[in-house]
Amino acid sequence: MISYTIDSSGFSADVEKVVKETSITQKERPELIIDGQLQYGAAIIAEVAKKKAPNNPVADKANVFISPDLNTGNTTYKTVQRSTDLVSKGPMLQGMKSQSMTYLEPLQ
Repeated sequence: MISYTIDSSGFSADVEKVVKETSITQKERPELIIDGQLQYGAAIIAEVAKKKAPNNPVADKANVFISPDLNTGNTTYKTVQRSTDLVSKGPMLQGMKSQSMTYLEPLQ
């Protein structure tokens, strides 16, 4: 789960939301490799992951980004879209409370 903190590097209501949702997801879907409080850089860049999150199971290997709110989601989505060779496909899923998900795939 994307956050502006890594592990316990900061605390606020926003961080608590990420910690809570990560815990719920891990309990309900134990087969998924998921972790929370992970900055985008540590999620995808090996050097950052080694320094900031060396024991995180998804650091440098993340392929799905779960955002705790629209602000984080939109910021991450735009960052990924503009800094990689990916094209946006979405929003592809809209749920209750107008929550949506955007799928990015490599350009072909």
